[in-house]
Order: sequence, then C-alpha cells, then structure tokens
Amino acid sequence: MVKKILFIQNRTGIKRSNFFDHWENIHAPHMVNVLKPQKYILTFFEEDIENGCCGMAELWFCLLYTSPS
Repeated sequence: MVKKILFIQNRTGIKRSNFFDHWENIHAPHMVNVLKPQKYILTFFEEDIENGCCGMAELWFCLLYTSPS
C-alpha cells in the first residue's frame, strides 16, 4: 500500500467555506473517479497552518506486483 499526502492551500479571495465545499463535493469525487484510490481522506484544518495550508488529502493506492517471468 502506498499513501500520498497532499497539503492544500486556498487561493486568496476565496471564502474558506466555498473552498472546502468545492474540494469535498466537486474535486474529491472527480479525483476518486480518475485516480481510483483504495482510500481518499480529506482533513480540513480549523486554522491555516504554515504557508497557508488549510487542509490535506490522503490518497491510498495498492501496488500490484507481478513477478518477472
């Protein structure tokens, strides 16, 4: 299993509530359809952390191993 963690920054001028709504209801379902992760977890921070990060996404993927012939 491989886990990719992405820290996300909101663009200046976009309300946090609008950003989180778009991320959760539009972007995340699209990424699930495109990337097909085993698991997709969103975490929204109550306050921005370093460098304006306001949330993170965790994407989990299974690695398929095929032995050499």
